[in-house]
Amino acid sequence: MFLIPNSNHAAITETFHSDVIIIYKDSDHKLKFYKNQIRPNTSLPIYSLSKMYLNLFIGHLEKLSIINTRESIFPNSHQLWETKLNVESLMRMESGYRCIDDYEGFEKIKAGIISPIKPSDSHLQRFIQKCLPLYSPDTTYHYSFFDYNLLILHLIDKLGESQFKRLFSQFLNEKLNLKNTYFNINIPKDRFLPNSYSVPPSILWMNSSSEDLIKTAQFFLKEKNSNLIQIDWFKRTTSYNLNLFPLKPDLKDFYKQFTYGMLWFLNKPFMNQKKPYEKLPKDVFFIHGLKGQIIAVFPSERAIFLRLANDPMTNHFSREEILNYNYQKFIKN
Repeated sequence: MFLIPNSNHAAITETFHSDVIIIYKDSDHKLKFYKNQIRPNTSLPIYSLSKMYLNLFIGHLEKLSIINTRESIFPNSHQLWETKLNVESLMRMESGYRCIDDYEGFEKIKAGIISPIKPSDSHLQRFIQKCLPLYSPDTTYHYSFFDYNLLILHLIDKLGESQFKRLFSQFLNEKLNLKNTYFNINIPKDRFLPNSYSVPPSILWMNSSSEDLIKTAQFFLKEKNSNLIQIDWFKRTTSYNLNLFPLKPDLKDFYKQFTYGMLWFLNKPFMNQKKPYEKLPKDVFFIHGLKGQIIAVFPSERAIFLRLANDPMTNHFSREEILNYNYQKFIKN
């Protein structure tokens, strides 16, 4: 166990069963905790924390004019709702599709109502044909594995799988200068249906180390060279549509209270509502990963919080409790 600045934090960290706790503030590490044999360069599965890397990668592609995040994914469609769908609406979980994480849609898919897949269909077309467009894009927010997978498939179809892998690898290794971050693309050959609701299949799997995650999160504190992306990218990332209202997002209703930016949860309240995390500042933004993983950026405190863990799927510790404790003890000015 490696702990900074003292052992007083060990008890609470052990209580939360964290594998890694990092607090970075004012250009320095205020606390580091590594359990057992884990070290700063140990590469671990990061589940949804991969969204941080993809956010910057997409911003970089747009800076290079390789993609336009506000350009229609289906510009030639005869369906009005399809022509409105773009990369940014997928990043904001505003596609309007319901699929894996919606009972009604799931049952209709199993019943064979969705049109059959043709061998000539692209990955994107094959994936989207099993789902139902229930709402017009950019009118509802619904946190969903489907929108994230659809986003990745669109990039793969647009760039080509080999080109996507080459550009993403180059971005991680050369542009961000990461040493212990890796990814794998897994595109199922069937209708992309999971066997259960517990862990929907992800197309992009990533491993990363705590030092790579903290190094990358510093871009969102604007401590790193932001020439990789457009000047307004961070502002767009942490903005949201005031007119949206979240729908019931999953079986546990965990995410319904949150506003959402571009692949980041926000602590900004919906109209006439309280902040989701009342004891945290309004400008904090964060990603919640599977098994209790968290990365949070506190712009006003110039701080980053990282937790890597392997919590039981059925027994998550309160992310709010963990964030509140560390914010009050180590981060709050």
